[in-house]
Amino acid sequence: MAVLLFLGLSAYLTMPRENFPEISETNIYISTPYPGNTAEDIERFVTDPLEEAVKGVSNLVEITPLHKTIIHGCFGV
Repeated sequence: MAVLLFLGLSAYLTMPRENFPEISETNIYISTPYPGNTAEDIERFVTDPLEEAVKGVSNLVEITPLHKTIIHGCFGV
């Protein structure tokens, strides 16, 4: 048991790290829960206005409504 603890601790301490790693993710998912309201109200008062606002973002290739409370955006790089 002590050997496993030692090996795990030494592996953790020697693991390479970066303060600000390069991230190349080009997709975002926006979830818009609004407890106590119907899905139609969330779509009308939250999701639709948010979708219109996101359309103005540069390099946005596609917006896909996945559900009445979730928006998926794909960006071109």
